[in-house]
Amino acid sequence: MIVLDADNIKSSVIATRAMSEIPTPLREDLVVFGLARIVAYGTALPAAPVENPVSFFADNSKNAKGIISQVNEKTVVNMSKVIGMAGVIYRARYDMVFAPYSKASLALAQSALVAAGQYDFPQAIADALALGDASNDMARSISFALNMFAINDVAVLDEAAAAE
Repeated sequence: MIVLDADNIKSSVIATRAMSEIPTPLREDLVVFGLARIVAYGTALPAAPVENPVSFFADNSKNAKGIISQVNEKTVVNMSKVIGMAGVIYRARYDMVFAPYSKASLALAQSALVAAGQYDFPQAIADALALGDASNDMARSISFALNMFAINDVAVLDEAAAAE
C-alpha cells in the first residue's frame, strides 16, 4: 500500500501554482495531472484481470481520493478533472499489465521507446517512431512499415501460445 501525505501534496500544489514562468492555465493543468498521477499510482492493480477495471478503480481508489479531498479542503482543485484523468492513467496501467497486446498498450510502449529515457534504444529508430506522428509522406511510409509488423490480432497470439 502506498502511503500518501496530504500536507506534502498540498505543498506540491502550492509550489506548482507559484511557478510564474509557467503560464497559469498550464500550471493548473500540471496540478490536475500531478494529483491524478497520485490517485492512479496510489491505487493498487488487481492480482488478476477483473471484469470491469473502471469499477475496480472506483472501489479501490477511495484512500487516494480521500487524500486529494483533504488537499482540496485547503487549496481548491478541480476534483472531477483529477478523478477523470486518474481513471485514464489507471486504465493505462491496467492495460499494460493485463492487455499488453492492445493497440493502446503497444502505443504506450512505443512512446516510451521514442522518449528513450533509461532504455538503450537506437536513436535513429526512436526518431523514426516520433516522425510517424507527422502527416508528411515519410511519416506515412514509416507508419505503414511499422503497421506491417504490428500485432493486430490477439487471438492469433493466444492460438500460438496454446499450440506451444
